[in-house]
Parts: sequence; C-alpha cells; structure tokens
Amino acid sequence: MTFTSLSFFVFLAVTFALYYAVGLSGGIQLAILVLASAVFYAWDNPQLLGLLVAVGLLAGVASFALDRISVARARLVIASGGIVALLGVLGFFKYGGLFYETLIGAGHQPQWEKFFLGVPLPIGISFYTFHAISLLADVYRGQHRLAPEVKLNGHLLRTGLYIVFFPQLIAGPITKARNFYPQILPKKFSGIDWQLVLHSLLLGYFLKLVVADNLAVETQAMSFPHYVDGPGILLATLLVGYSCQIFADFFGYSLMAIGLAALFGYRLPDNFNRPYIAASFAEFWQRWHMSLSAWLRDYLYIPLGGSHRGRLRTYANLFIVMFLGGLWHGAAWGFAIWGTIHGVALAVERPFLKGEFYRNAALWARTLRMAMVFSIVTIAWLFFRLEDYSQAFTYLWYTARNIRHGFPVPTVAIVLIYCLPVLAFHAVPLARAFFARPGIRTSLYALMLFLIVSNAGVPGAFIYFRF
Repeated sequence: MTFTSLSFFVFLAVTFALYYAVGLSGGIQLAILVLASAVFYAWDNPQLLGLLVAVGLLAGVASFALDRISVARARLVIASGGIVALLGVLGFFKYGGLFYETLIGAGHQPQWEKFFLGVPLPIGISFYTFHAISLLADVYRGQHRLAPEVKLNGHLLRTGLYIVFFPQLIAGPITKARNFYPQILPKKFSGIDWQLVLHSLLLGYFLKLVVADNLAVETQAMSFPHYVDGPGILLATLLVGYSCQIFADFFGYSLMAIGLAALFGYRLPDNFNRPYIAASFAEFWQRWHMSLSAWLRDYLYIPLGGSHRGRLRTYANLFIVMFLGGLWHGAAWGFAIWGTIHGVALAVERPFLKGEFYRNAALWARTLRMAMVFSIVTIAWLFFRLEDYSQAFTYLWYTARNIRHGFPVPTVAIVLIYCLPVLAFHAVPLARAFFARPGIRTSLYALMLFLIVSNAGVPGAFIYFRF
C-alpha cells in the first residue's frame, strides 16, 4: 500500500473516522493508530510484520529497563546489547547478501549462497531500526525519561506507535524518541492544523505525481545499454533531470508524511530546506534529508569524537559517517561510493570554509559555489540511479564521448519543463514577497491541483522505499 493508491485512501478514511470518533479515550486512539499502522505495513507482505513487532518489543522492553534501572554497569550492558542486536538485525537482512558475495563470492557454496541471497529485504527496515536505536540511546543518555506512572504495557504501546506510525514508517522522516513521545497525548479533531495538512499534502502529491513520476519516464533512458548511443547533451540533461526527480520524489514523500501525521495530531520534523541552493557540501547536508543528517550527527559523528580530536580525526570521522551513511541507503557498493564522494567533499572543503572564497558574500561567488556543489551532487546521484558502479562511470564517459551526437530538442525540453517546479521551489526565497501574496498562493495551489488531476505521470514506487 502506497500513499498514492486507492486502497490507501480508503484505509486513511476509515482510520481517520475511527480515530476521532466521539467518546474515544486517548488510550483507544493510540491502540487504533498502532493497529492501523500494522495493517498498513502488512498489507502487501504480512510475514514481514513479525520482524517489525520483534524490533518494537526489543526496543520497548530494553528502554523500559534502562529507565527503571539505576546501576550504571547494567544500564551499559542493556543499552549496548540492544543496539548491537538492532544493528545485527539490520546487517543480516540488509547486508547479508552483499557481504557474502564480497567476501566469499557467488557460486562457491550453493546452499549458503541460496540462504544469504534469498533473505528478503523488509521494507523500511533502515528507518524503523534507526528509530529503535534512537530510543535506546536517548533513554540511556537521560535525554528521554518515562513518566513514573507508565507501566510496561503502556510503554510498549507507545513504543509500538513510535516504531510503526504509518506516515513515517517506510521512508521517514526519522524522528528522535525525545521529540516523538511527548506528543503521544489524546487528540481532538478541532486541534488539526489544516493549513499544514493541506499545504503539505498538496505540494507533496504534486511533486511526486506530476514532477517525479513524469521525470521517471524520461530518465529510464539512463539505464544500460540505452545510454551508450545517447547524445552527450541528452545524457547530461537526463542526469540533471534525475537530480530533480529524486528531490521531488523524496521531498514529496516527506511532505505527505508530515501532512498525514498532522491529520492525527503529530508533528514530524522537516526533512528538506531547498538543498540545491547550498553553497557548500556542509550546507547541503544541513538542507538535504535533515532528519538523517541529524541522526548521523547525534548518534555516530559526535560519539566518534566529532571535530574535537584534531584535524585528521575530524576528516576520518566525516569519511566514516558518510561512507556508512551511503551504505545505509542500500546494500550495494555504488551507495558506498556515493557516500565516499560526499565524505571526501566534506573533508576537502573543510579547511577552506573560513577562507576568502567561501566567505565572499557576493552574488557571483555564491552562485559559483552553488554551481560547484550542485554539479558534484548531481554526478554522485548516478550511483543511486545505476547501482552497478561500473555503469555509473561509463555513463559519464559516454556523456563526454557523445557530446557531438546531436541535440534531441523534444526530450531535452520535456525534461527541463518538469525540472522547472523544482527550480521555482528553490527560488522562492528570492521572491518571498511575491509568493506570499494570498492570491498568488491560492492560484498556485489551484494550478497544482489541476495538474495532479490532469497530468500525473505513470505511477511508480517512491525511490526511498528501497532503503
């Protein structure tokens, strides 16, 4: 079940009606939302629900014990044991096949090969294991405390909602435990922030259905062997188109998640802040997938020492965090290369951030920095689109080799037209007063609604559902 399917809208209507039914208590609301989220997750693949329940029980029981036990050594054993177990679950289901092929190679032991390579990848496992780790880490650090009156069964129900809350279950945004649990209170229909709901859902569905899905049709030509004979100008345009596609797809999902959560009285963190106007790679990661950036910073970069243990250690920490962040996105070495590119870029630019070029506030200087960051970020997206990293390199080679092979105007024009909304969205701060006018905003909403109805692309899965 996806946010764009008919079955989802039926599911949403039934859940919404039951949730706000007159006379229901907060506890019943909570149970309804947990049960509905479980149904949502199990809709297409019920057997994977068992793993999700196991992760929720592990996180719930371990975090309850951490909150109630005061012996430091026992708390350390529980926290580290729980986190290692969660990482083990993630590693086995997501990376077992990758490590088997890398370390042993296919074809040596068919029985083991069949076992490792046949393990299904549970949808959303990267996100809900990160939620569980956040819970254990926050309770262990004392950044999240349970109310004294909360019993184990009540905590397990709340933990169930934190782990399986359907708007964010599959692809985030990643929410820290200390920010989510305080929101678990009885909700009233009158408390719905309808402006947030409508803005988030309308913009989110527009970006996904009109922009991302239409660009997805065009960027199919990036696959091997289609790109081999493609004109260089077209291949470069398609790469820019995919950069806009992945932004529209993931930002669209994040907006839908925020809007759907607001329907039930919950506020999820913003996940994007116009990342393609970033003038440095550090700024890009303050704007792109912000919930993941914050998670990696708080639970990996800072525990590794952050930037407080010398220059070389800082560079090493940046590289480690981005390398692992790349692998988090998928069990393929192409994702690791993508993370490595960003890790190297962050390390290389760091000594120059206080230099004249990066501190120059002139329009030409910032534009040049933005163009540099966007170009490298866009090239790196090839390792998302073509997970066989050798194909990503050959794509770039054919782009340069075929640069004189003509100029396919119709296809280039179509790609650029569907990129325009992404460009316009990033340009909003430059014309904030214009876009803030009530008449302009209403007209834009009406135009987006019209295009959703009349010009939606071929329905496709969200790109981040793979992770």
